[in-house]
Order: sequence, then C-alpha cells, then structure tokens
Amino acid sequence: MRFHTIKYPFYFIVFFTSFCSFSRTPLLERPITLRLNNEKISVVLENIAKQANFSFSYNLDIFDVNNRGDITVTNKPVRAVLNLIFKGIITYKVRGNYIILQRNNQEEQKKSLVISGYVIDKQTDNPLTNATIYDRKSLSSAVSNKFGFYRIKLSINDLPIRLTISKADYEKQDMVIKSARTNYEIIELNPILKEPIFMFPVEDNSIEQMDSLRNIPYEIKTKETPTPPQFPDISDENLFPTSPILDSTLYESRWDKFKKSWVKYL
Repeated sequence: MRFHTIKYPFYFIVFFTSFCSFSRTPLLERPITLRLNNEKISVVLENIAKQANFSFSYNLDIFDVNNRGDITVTNKPVRAVLNLIFKGIITYKVRGNYIILQRNNQEEQKKSLVISGYVIDKQTDNPLTNATIYDRKSLSSAVSNKFGFYRIKLSINDLPIRLTISKADYEKQDMVIKSARTNYEIIELNPILKEPIFMFPVEDNSIEQMDSLRNIPYEIKTKETPTPPQFPDISDENLFPTSPILDSTLYESRWDKFKKSWVKYL
C-alpha cells in the first residue's frame, strides 16, 4: 500500500488557519466582493452564499427572485450587501449555517422603529468598535460591536429623532431620523487630528546619568599667571648700536682753519 504525503505542509497550515478564522466569523459579518451586472436576485444570493460558505433559506413569496439589478461591492459584510439589495424590506435571522430571509412585520413597524447599520472610519473605511449611538429624548442607546455593527430600537412616536454618535478620538456627529422607513444607516466618523505635543528638554539628574558622567575622562587646566609684556633691552648693542662720542676739541671747523691759514699767509 502506498501512502500520499503532503508536499507543501506550510501552505496547508496557512489554508487551514485562514479557513478556521473565516468559519469563526458570524455569517452576517463575512466579507463579500461582488461585481454583477443585470443579474437576477436569485443569482446574486447564490454568489453571496457560495463566497461566504453558507446557505439562504426563504419563501419565494416574500420577494420576486426574477428582479434584476447591478451590484458592485468590495470587502463588505454580508449584512451590508443584503441591505443594499433589499433596502430594509427583509429581515435576517441566523440558524446554524443558514440565513433565513423574512419580510418585516408591518404591525411591529407601526409601533417601533429599529435602526441598524455600521459605524466606520471615514478615511480608512475600517469598522469602529465601541462607538456609542444615543437618543437624548428617549434615553435609548446602543454600542457598536467588534465588527462596527449597531442596532437601536426607538419609538415611532418620537419622530423626528436626533441620534448622537460619539467615540473617543473621533468627532461627534448627529444623525436625524425623519421617516419610519429608515432602518439602515452607515455612520462615518472623522478622526480628530491631534497636533504634535512639544516636549521641553528635561535635565537628567538621575544617579545613572551622574555615574556615567564620572567615567568621562577630562583634563583639569590650572590657572596660569599672565606674563607681563617684554620690552627690548636698550643696552643690547645688536639691537641698538652705539655711535662714537664726538669731541669738539679734536675737530676744527672750516672757518677756524681758514683764519689760521690767512694769518700764516700775512
């Protein structure tokens, strides 16, 4: 008997790890990428189920499966794609590996209003967790989960409703709900741009810093007495040669010599 061995165990481990991570993601939060033009809803649902590895369960009477449309999404959760297709007229329930599609209860809609959707970063399009959605009038509130999804139930008698969305390090935003037909909203928050904090230099007088300074070799210079300016010695004949002293008795002027010669002549 011959056994087959796995030639590429590393790729098998990577595939198995990614598959397990994908399987742990809730069905409605699994990312979907679609680009379909003029396709039936039934075909769109088949592509979603195949790509996200689950099955749909629904009654053919709740919507027309032959309706056609275009859809282009990139890395969006299944819930967001279904809201884009059905625009809030269908609700979704998860049972095992099935997503059950049901029509909204009209009687329930007349009594209350359920707003759901995602809170995302407006710049990066990443989901934001722990964002607070708050209604000051009814004191109702909700918090987005780790996928950025939120769901808040409000009274239809309070319309119009002003919701406040807030999250740390993001700009606060208000959203007004004017109609009971609104039940799905994507909220985009802008991050707060923080200015860089200027830190003044702090002198380090710790023991470690002082010990490190002791090990630095340095020279101690003694204070020297300034030398007074030196003047040349005037007695030095090399610098200042002396002239002979002239004796007036040894030399006669020309006038004296002329007088003596004239006397002799006379």
